[in-house]
Amino acid sequence: MAERDALLAEATEHHLAGRRDEAEAACRTVLAREADNAEALHLLGLLVLESGNAAAGRDLLARAVAKQPWKSMLHSDLGLAYRALGEEDSAIACFGKALKLQPTLVAAHNNLGMALKARGDLAGAAACYRKALGLAPGIAELHNNLGNLLDQQGHLGEAIDCFERALALKPDAASTHHNLANTLLRQGRVPEAVARFRAALDLDPNLAAAGTNLLMALQYDAGADAALLHQEARAWAARNSQPVPPAPFTIGTSEAALRVGFVCGDFREHPTAYFFASLLEALAETGLHAVCYANHTEEDAMSRRLMAHARGWRRIAGMDAARAAQLVRRDRIDILVDLSGHTKDNRLDLFALGTAPMQMGWYAYPGTTGLARMDHVIADARVLPPSEERFFSETPLRLPDCYLCFTPPDAPLTPGPPPMGEAGFLRFGSFNNPAKLSEPCIALWARLLHAVPESRLVLRFRFLADPPTAQRLRQAFAAHGIGPERLDLAHAPSRAAALAAYRGIDIALDPFPYNGTTTSCEALWMGVPLVSLRGGRFAARVGDSLLAALGLGELVAEDEAGYIAIAAALAADAERLAALRHALRPRLLASPLCDAPRFARNLETAFRQAWRTRWAS
Repeated sequence: MAERDALLAEATEHHLAGRRDEAEAACRTVLAREADNAEALHLLGLLVLESGNAAAGRDLLARAVAKQPWKSMLHSDLGLAYRALGEEDSAIACFGKALKLQPTLVAAHNNLGMALKARGDLAGAAACYRKALGLAPGIAELHNNLGNLLDQQGHLGEAIDCFERALALKPDAASTHHNLANTLLRQGRVPEAVARFRAALDLDPNLAAAGTNLLMALQYDAGADAALLHQEARAWAARNSQPVPPAPFTIGTSEAALRVGFVCGDFREHPTAYFFASLLEALAETGLHAVCYANHTEEDAMSRRLMAHARGWRRIAGMDAARAAQLVRRDRIDILVDLSGHTKDNRLDLFALGTAPMQMGWYAYPGTTGLARMDHVIADARVLPPSEERFFSETPLRLPDCYLCFTPPDAPLTPGPPPMGEAGFLRFGSFNNPAKLSEPCIALWARLLHAVPESRLVLRFRFLADPPTAQRLRQAFAAHGIGPERLDLAHAPSRAAALAAYRGIDIALDPFPYNGTTTSCEALWMGVPLVSLRGGRFAARVGDSLLAALGLGELVAEDEAGYIAIAAALAADAERLAALRHALRPRLLASPLCDAPRFARNLETAFRQAWRTRWAS
């Protein structure tokens, strides 16, 4: 018995020190002599679970529970195994048993909170985390978990408080710095978010999400130019690219039968799908064979719409890059197109492997990926002129019109009459992410409000339902002499609600240096003219590209003075505003921006030319 106890103590010590192999060997030695030793089964079950074998871990932990069913921690850890297997109901039952045995078991409250959150019960999860914190306020992980939940609920100010408490307890937690950075970015506090992302990477250079999110945050930063973005993207690629050469390809596809794969984390109700759905449908009329690789688990009506028009639909969420690459190669994909870039749920790891003979980036991320194995970026002459090519690791593949193809909303809502006539004053509006409202942008919009007496500014976005976030924006405008009575800040809870809210807007304002995309197209769809400022990098030229596609280049300013002049002149011209109100939707529908067959043909031509240049001999 003394020897067994010594082995168990040794196993525990190895486990705590991170010496997994030694801990497992000690446990197996005990079990070889005493097959039903609950303590050894428990620890070995945790070790196996940590190694990624959830089923084997569950079986070992279940045996431990059977031997000592009165031990609450065994039930809680068995619940972790069920969670790893995706069996949330069984996990919740285990955590419930643990708490029935020991209502003060902090780990079980925390674990139950995570399970309820995964099932979508955010209120129940919050209650669990708060109970855990009431029992153990000094555990940093609990503050971090509650912060993540509050962030998901849109309570950004409270979430930031939680993350700051967690960091006060554990300042070297890279993941908490990263979580805080994400919430700061959602509040529009871009420089602070950038600093926190850098802090996370300093603590853990292998935290891949922090690297991509830093690059996304820099797109919002008014102080970041194209050169800095390129430099940071190349640094990210150096940390995350595979040093091994790509697997050999079989270039057997004839140019007439090109097979194109599209990889995305948002083949669902999401802005990405709004710029892909009609294109995918139109591609069926071309000679391209389109396959979609979906890096997400949730599917909705938009997902089903896309599935109906794809020649193949592959689910790669949770699949490691090597396995996903094998799947792409089995599908004999010639050109692999990334639709996510450095945004959430991207699979740039798949592209870093050099998975397909030709690889391209498009749409979601307005900049370079930094990857040497990304051959092209799909663009147009306005968003990516020749003078800016040096800031891209990819070779531009320029389409003749706009680089985007907008799928109009299904909602039957019409633009309605110009709101200025009924209200008696003019309303400017922007429904963009607060992170896009840079300090120079706010300062310029304040000057515009001063230039157009009695005008108002309407801002709509999810995070504006959070009082601290809305208050921050009010204070930013107050610093430029704009009182809260001239601001209308609120949350539009759905796309339909946002479209309806455009009926109360006279003129849409494009933010900078990161222009709107979906919001701009939706404003135009609802008859609201857009005023944009042409900037010095891809993200700052999207408005120029969209308006040029509609033949409205006169609404694009070259400088801040021009921006105010264009917007103020438009505000003073009620007759023109009324004419645009009725003409913009038909104009949008007739433009290259909504001509999916034309876009598909242009894209097919570009793909074939690129393929011919690269592989024909």
